[in-house]
Amino acid sequence: MRSTLGIAALLLALAGCESAATPLPAALLPTASPPSATVIPSLRYAFSPEAFAYWRSELPAGAVQFQPGVDDLAQVDIAVAFGSLPEMSPASMALVVGLHLNTESPPLDEPQIANLVVQTFQPHIIATALANLGAVPATSAAPGEVVSPGSLRTALANAGYPDGLPLTLTARLPGAERLPQIVQPYGIDLRLVEPSAVSSLSLVHGEITAGTAQRVGDDWITLVQIPISIRVRDGLNVRFDDSGLPRIGE
Repeated sequence: MRSTLGIAALLLALAGCESAATPLPAALLPTASPPSATVIPSLRYAFSPEAFAYWRSELPAGAVQFQPGVDDLAQVDIAVAFGSLPEMSPASMALVVGLHLNTESPPLDEPQIANLVVQTFQPHIIATALANLGAVPATSAAPGEVVSPGSLRTALANAGYPDGLPLTLTARLPGAERLPQIVQPYGIDLRLVEPSAVSSLSLVHGEITAGTAQRVGDDWITLVQIPISIRVRDGLNVRFDDSGLPRIGE
């Protein structure tokens, strides 16, 4: 009996000396598979040539040009063009083009000269000329009074500018490159510069801007409105930023 008890005690002692079980290496442990990511395809944007040029620095990645009435837009998520196009829908926003003159610096600090410049930028003349020159379709807010080029040239000559009035404006709007040609018959020698190239508006005679909001104030003159046409794939929501650029899903 003593012998049996001694053997049992010895077995218990040996069991207490055994080391703990070694865990499995981490590499062998089962790991949960990560959920598969949903790949969202990039939206496909297309812009008419005028719209593409105007928004060039702000275009969504991968944006392409299309010719309205020519190219098939079936594979495009959103197409944008200036003007009212029958194959597209009118946007809820339009580009409002305004003129702001720097009347604190010569020669526009003279009210007579500033008034002659304002008369030169007749909204209905600007709108018609932009369309006729193949720039962009535009509409003016009101027909306004027609002032002949000859009368304005004569008035500028009598005010001390017989060879025309040099005028430098910053301008960013569709068809801006056509403006010097439009106002030249009225005696304005217009030079346009990019807004980014001017450190201060005090260095120029004024600015022409375009955006979805109409600027207000005595020094601001609304020139024309440029309609925006869009074609959007069903199920997409569109918003417009301050420059008038339609964006989707942002």
